[in-house]
Amino acid sequence: MKSDAETTSRFETAGSRRWAHAREGRAPVTIPNHKLPDEALDDPDVMAERARLAMEASERAASAKPNTRASQGRHADNLRVDNRETAGDPP
Repeated sequence: MKSDAETTSRFETAGSRRWAHAREGRAPVTIPNHKLPDEALDDPDVMAERARLAMEASERAASAKPNTRASQGRHADNLRVDNRETAGDPP
């Protein structure tokens, strides 16, 4: 589940561990995601709360990024909407 400075302590208090990527010959790298505790898998209310926290962290991260075409990722061309009228379309 996505986490940030506002949600990390809540995830860790609930028993979630932060994801770490182990690289051969290097120190592990942590990423801003937490594993779900077993309790969340058994209780839909706990799962909903963890999902809400992750969604909020994701929305904060997205709003902090500059709104440029490059930040939209490799699928930016698929997001374009063509509003031009064609000869056969009614006005």
